[in-house]
Amino acid sequence: MHEAQKTSLPIYTIGYGDRSIEAFIAALHANTIAYLLDVRTAPYSRFKPEFSKEALAKALAAQGIRYVFVGDSLGGRPDDPACYVDGRVDYDRVREQPFFQRGIE
Repeated sequence: MHEAQKTSLPIYTIGYGDRSIEAFIAALHANTIAYLLDVRTAPYSRFKPEFSKEALAKALAAQGIRYVFVGDSLGGRPDDPACYVDGRVDYDRVREQPFFQRGIE
């Protein structure tokens, strides 16, 4: 039996800091993005509530873009205390964790 061949797909990154929700979605459409994977550990914004998890998912769905939250596995501040050294995230340790490996796959 042959192992299934994995297909490589490009990964794009985008930030929302100085964008309106309309400009953000327009940028996704301009690059034919069908899925947005949200890697924020805490997917909420006090200053731009339209980019909070639920509001963003709803806005994207209305435009035919699927929102997938993966911040629990790929976010920058993991819950696992084994990922920290002297209060700082050790990303080498994070990469070794099963939750991170599952998130990557």
